[in-house]
Amino acid sequence: MTQPPSRAQLIRQARAQATRPHRLLTLLCVAGVFAATCAPWALVWGSKAHLLWVLPVGTLGALWTTLLMHECAHGAFARPLWLQGCIGWLAGVLGVCPYGSYKRGHQAHHRWAGNPAKDPTPAPQTPPAPNPALNLLLRLECVPLLYLGGVWWPYASYDLRPTAHPRRARAVASWGLSMAATLAYAGLLGWLSPWALAAAGACWWLAACVYERVFTIHHHVGLQATPAHKTRYTLTEQMNFARSIPWRHNRWFFHFTLHKAHHFAPSEHHSVLPHLSALIQTHYPAQWSNTNPHWDFAKRHQPFHQLLTPHPHDPHDTSLRTPP
Repeated sequence: MTQPPSRAQLIRQARAQATRPHRLLTLLCVAGVFAATCAPWALVWGSKAHLLWVLPVGTLGALWTTLLMHECAHGAFARPLWLQGCIGWLAGVLGVCPYGSYKRGHQAHHRWAGNPAKDPTPAPQTPPAPNPALNLLLRLECVPLLYLGGVWWPYASYDLRPTAHPRRARAVASWGLSMAATLAYAGLLGWLSPWALAAAGACWWLAACVYERVFTIHHHVGLQATPAHKTRYTLTEQMNFARSIPWRHNRWFFHFTLHKAHHFAPSEHHSVLPHLSALIQTHYPAQWSNTNPHWDFAKRHQPFHQLLTPHPHDPHDTSLRTPP
């Protein structure tokens, strides 16, 4: 039987097929994201009627800002690296999530995905107990419960209580500087117009709701956590903890829902992911489908404890294993 291409071969093929946007187009995209995020400033000198467009535009901007920070944290969004770091830092200030803390926490997530001891955003190893209060909040769909508790806070506070690294004074200082910049920005906006500050907070909250419904629930929720107490995980274990959702609007969100391909090659530019996804489906169909890429969006309406209950993954696929 013909041996399927290796991981490195698939990545090279996907890179050859991908077309990265021109640097100028990338910078225009970044400028547009930050401009949309700053939409609440229109209320400082304008009428409150601007809320009709400020809320949807600002919500999209806040959502894109979070995704932009994610892309920069993986080091593959823009060159040179200092520019990428500046973009990520500014995204962290506007997104109320210190960039350095997010970057280090997200690196721990990818290295120890699902490990309850080291991943700051682990999935439950066993079915959680029913909780009527959490079920009610989940049904309301206006409280981004999983995003706030499972994504934003673990990353925003990672430098203060790291799960996979010792706490470092330099990282804590970086966290404090970023949070001070966020508070200064919010203070200035609130001083000029309390309405603008309230609109900015509403946009952030609405973006968190969208992020939870479109990304958080579908990326990792309900998947088996990786085995605990390991220092290195196989690609199979990493990919079994990620799910990809086909979505026609992926290109507008950095192909973020192609999450299995992202865990297959975390440092690749987002333009590579659609091609990498197609190659994985072709050469490793069992691995691709083992987390059900067509997972029903209606499952998000399950009770909280059922939604988080892990299901067994395929422990027999060793085709993507890396050396221990």
